[in-house]
Formats: sequence, structure tokens, C-alpha cells
Amino acid sequence: VYYKDNKQGTEALAHGDVPAEMKLRRQLEAWHVDSTKADMNVIWPNLKHEDRFVRFAARVALEHQPSRTWEAKMLAEKDPVILTQSALAFARRGNKASRDAVMNALSAVDVKGLSAGQQLDLLRAIEMVIYRMGVPGDAARKTMIAALDPNYLAATNALNRSYCKILLALDAPGAVDKTMKLMANAQDDPEDEKTFTNSSDL
Repeated sequence: VYYKDNKQGTEALAHGDVPAEMKLRRQLEAWHVDSTKADMNVIWPNLKHEDRFVRFAARVALEHQPSRTWEAKMLAEKDPVILTQSALAFARRGNKASRDAVMNALSAVDVKGLSAGQQLDLLRAIEMVIYRMGVPGDAARKTMIAALDPNYLAATNALNRSYCKILLALDAPGAVDKTMKLMANAQDDPEDEKTFTNSSDL
């Protein structure tokens, strides 16, 4: 409704405070360009940020830095979350000659010390290395099988799908038998049966 005596304000509206996570994400996103020199002291620790959008922005920023400048740092990394995220970046942009070294580093992660989500991320990193760089050499392949096979069968279908794909790709002994038994007794995960229109998810 328009009233004749209304006066339209001309002053600029005040900007609300931007959350710290958004500021950090925008800083990281500014490095999503090749040949942009980024601050690794900002990128590296944020590969394990609790906000997944910040983690993603940090990983993509890392992908735009020459892998030769951070490969050694990745291989020496002891934090499993940072190692996982940096290995994902390396699978996309790294040197295939380092494939087995990356696989050995990932094999050394204590899977039992990870949450289900972190396990899925780790398996995704392994899967990406295989997909992008090829099946590892025999020694690295056997090391990876020894690390993963005891955890298959897992507690959820999502984990089992990932273990299945990797172990079959690595030609792990017994993987086919385990998978056939799993398929014969397959059941849906209760969480997966919840409707996506659940009000808590909207």
C-alpha cells in the first residue's frame, strides 16, 4: 500500500555480521584458481574443519596448488582426517608415480578409530586413488587388503558397498564369497528407510 506522505529512506541498509565459517570459506574459495599462491597454513588445518563446507573449500584450494609442493607433507601426515582429504586432492591432481606411496599411507590409518562418516571418507579416498591412478603394485595392494579385509563385513550398507568395491578391485581373497553371503542376507539400514521429507531434514 502506498501512502502519499510516505518518505522513502535513502540510507544504505546495515550489513549483518558474517559468520566466521563463511568468512573462512570465502577466503579459501578465493584460492580455487590455478596459479594462485595460497597460504598452506590456512588450507592444511582446515582440511579437518568441523564444517564440511569449509573442509570442501580447503580441499579444492589444495587441489589448485602444485601437488609437488605438498606431497611430502601429505605422506608424513598423521591426522587421519587431514590425510584422507589431502589424498582425495592428490588423487585428482597428483603424480601417478606416487600412487603406491599414497596407498601405503592410507593403509596405515587405524579404521577402528574413525567414525562411520570418516571411514566412508577414507574409503572414498582409496577408491579415488584406484580409479584415477590405477590398481597399486603388488606390495601396496597386499598391504591395503590386509588393512581393509578384517573390517568387511561392516556395520552399515554404505560401508559394505565401499569395502566391496575396493576389495574386489584389489582382487582380495575371499571378497567374492563375503559379498555373496552379504547379498543373500541383505537388509536395509533402518536409517535409510526414513523418508527424505522428514520434517527434521527439511
